[in-house]
Amino acid sequence: MSEKRFSGWPVLITGGGSGIGLACARRMAAEGARVLLVGRRADALAEALKSLTGEGHRMLVADAADEAALLPGVKAFAATGLLRAAILCAGEHLLRPLAIAKAEHFESQFRANVLTAAVAARVFVKFAAKNGAAMVLLSSIAGIRGVAGVSAYAAAKGAVLALSRSLAVELAPQRIRVNTLVPGVARSAMSDKFLASLPPEQVEAVRRSHLLGFGEPEDVASAASYLVSDEARWITGAELVVDGGLSCH
Repeated sequence: MSEKRFSGWPVLITGGGSGIGLACARRMAAEGARVLLVGRRADALAEALKSLTGEGHRMLVADAADEAALLPGVKAFAATGLLRAAILCAGEHLLRPLAIAKAEHFESQFRANVLTAAVAARVFVKFAAKNGAAMVLLSSIAGIRGVAGVSAYAAAKGAVLALSRSLAVELAPQRIRVNTLVPGVARSAMSDKFLASLPPEQVEAVRRSHLLGFGEPEDVASAASYLVSDEARWITGAELVVDGGLSCH
């Protein structure tokens, strides 16, 4: 990739060890960014770090919902330059029909999907560039479209949308833009685990419901890179659906 839109940009990416987070990290690094990868698995982060082009990248083994674990590593990374962008991809998916869902399932989904975004956003703001910065949060099509069996996950991803809109208003005076991606099924370890829990005929039905077929993490990363770029400088509080046509029928 010849264009270096993010040359020298320090960028925070949570959930960076796999899937969409890793695809975002690779895309940002390829366009010149210095990336701080955050995740809970040291082995996955180390492999992800090796796959990034360019220099100056770091990894931080931490739960993005744990501010005490997150803050020192982000502070150290920001010592080499205030952060220009954050792409907050940490999250988990849960297939659990309401009949067998328990309170702890909702609590764990809100921690994994909402608290990770809120805490990482709070830490990012402490070290964000004063002349303008951008955040992208990751929701899901389940947050805007009814999907059976995923009520806890859907409720959490709907909360991410509400969180993002509120932060867009709150942080605008600090010149921090906040937008949300709403992806359909992009093939990753998490989506593959979900699809593997379904019978083949249901998997095919889900695939057909995406007019352009299943996506890839790189398709979502392309949208994320646009939203944090200066090309999107007049966009905040927006929800960009990246779902291969799933939600339009």
